[in-house]
Amino acid sequence: MNLKHFNQHAFCLVIAAVSLTACNTGTTISTPDGKVKINADRDGATYTATSAGGASVNVASGNAAVYPANYPMPQYPGSKVQMTIGSQMNSGMADNAMLTTSDSVDKVVTFYKNFFGSNGWKIDTEFKGEGTAMLSASNGEKTAQVTASPTSKDSGSETSISLAIQKK
Repeated sequence: MNLKHFNQHAFCLVIAAVSLTACNTGTTISTPDGKVKINADRDGATYTATSAGGASVNVASGNAAVYPANYPMPQYPGSKVQMTIGSQMNSGMADNAMLTTSDSVDKVVTFYKNFFGSNGWKIDTEFKGEGTAMLSASNGEKTAQVTASPTSKDSGSETSISLAIQKK
């Protein structure tokens, strides 16, 4: 099964499983193409989709989302992890983390620019427009992207941070 079809099947299985487990935990749905495991409660959820060929996607949200210990970029200081997504395919790996902080977009971007600059990463692209900022960097074996954008919340404003890593 190719990656496109696996992702489509995994997405459909996750949606079906979430619908079936709104008040349930520890559900597994299996098909000839793979399986999806779901653990969910009102505070958080984890989803693992695995293809018959061994490719996998892992998603954690809410209180179940923990910043990966081996992530090649540091968690922004004082940020709260909202969601993590990790995938392993024959063609490589990709990991994403979504965070929030009360700090400004500029402060977040400066933190990651300093990290890249002092750890051997080359900044390939830098963009800022309408409050949102994006950086992309590479270090020879991996590419990274940081996006920071303002969000509003009932209690004030926050900055959403999206971190993405892809191994070449």
